[in-house]
Amino acid sequence: MNEPGPRGGAPPGRPPGVVRLGTVGGVVVHVRASWFLVAALIAVVMGQRIELESPGLGNLAYVAGASFAVLLYLSVLLHEVSHALAAKSFGMTVLSIELHFLGGVTAIEEEASTARREAVIAGVGPLTSLAVGAACWVVAPFAPDGLMQFTVQALAGANLVIGVLNLLPGLPLDGGRVLRAAVWAATGRQLTASLVAGWAGRGIAGLALAYPLLVSRYTDTPIYLTGIPR
Repeated sequence: MNEPGPRGGAPPGRPPGVVRLGTVGGVVVHVRASWFLVAALIAVVMGQRIELESPGLGNLAYVAGASFAVLLYLSVLLHEVSHALAAKSFGMTVLSIELHFLGGVTAIEEEASTARREAVIAGVGPLTSLAVGAACWVVAPFAPDGLMQFTVQALAGANLVIGVLNLLPGLPLDGGRVLRAAVWAATGRQLTASLVAGWAGRGIAGLALAYPLLVSRYTDTPIYLTGIPR
């Protein structure tokens, strides 16, 4: 995901609760404290799943779960770096990349000046996630059986889901920015494009909220289990 930052100013200082990870391609990468909480949760959940897949690992299962969390967020970082590099290729100023509990965000100082630039900058992120997912999917059958193969398969699934979800055509998702660019190119009206993409985002949010209610109403699945595969 990418978003415009403050216009005409210097890159913002590091806010409280943010750790500087380093730089990638000349862009500062920050990690919010919330990331560590979610990474720990992923490590525990994946550790329990790994224990079921490979009994007898003990604490090593949770070490493997933590490794998966780090690898997952590295792939999210690749997603954000692709946004940043695309923006920089158009001469735009990228303020920072930040990883947080929901994923990541790339702060760009100014808005794209053309619909084409908007589409390219927004679209490369999901395409990067899909490429990483596809690469893991291709490699998975050749990975050693057991923990390694399970990890590669899990990374494949996670990245494919991230890529597909980010392509949904509604703001603030990357797909919403691609939709905005398409409407902008078709109408020549940037404001109209923003309104269309914004309302599309509201529609997607409404469907996401309605889904568990509908599934719970028309099936025997409790509402708090509607998002969990059986």
